[in-house]
Amino acid sequence: MDITALNQLLLDGTERQFWIKPWGHETQASHPSAQVGSQFFTAPEIDVAFATNPAGIKLGDVLFIYHKTMNQIKSPTLACVTEVISDVTKATPADIMREPYRERWSWSILSRNLTPDYAARCFEYALNPFSMAKEYSELNPHDAINLGTVQWGGAKRQVSEGFAHFIVDQMNAL
Repeated sequence: MDITALNQLLLDGTERQFWIKPWGHETQASHPSAQVGSQFFTAPEIDVAFATNPAGIKLGDVLFIYHKTMNQIKSPTLACVTEVISDVTKATPADIMREPYRERWSWSILSRNLTPDYAARCFEYALNPFSMAKEYSELNPHDAINLGTVQWGGAKRQVSEGFAHFIVDQMNAL
């Protein structure tokens, strides 16, 4: 598995923030990312779209992207982990003409995929971010994680470095 790059990033001493980012929408059910077995999340770079300006996310931050329940995806599943490599951009009218979904998700960030090997099999592993948050919170009540914001429609949720390491440990155990 390609966890080495992720482990190195977490231990490099750079100050960064960690975010949980949901992916998927019922209006995009035919998108390749919504299909089990899709290689969408194995791309070296992933353009992460937002409906609103993702204030607070900066270069070097880490996104734990999970796929929401839809179609063949029966439970929320950690799809990949990425590092933000661009500033936030807003779609232009030309972008929207070329990619109509940008009318709804007009803000985006380019990110470097840190886990393409994991992503190739993510639906087999089915790491559920909400289950991991519950387990982490039980083990670390001083740093309890509540992902209700993203569970009920929020675009992102900042999480602690401790929880980020916990997720990576869960990935390493696979």
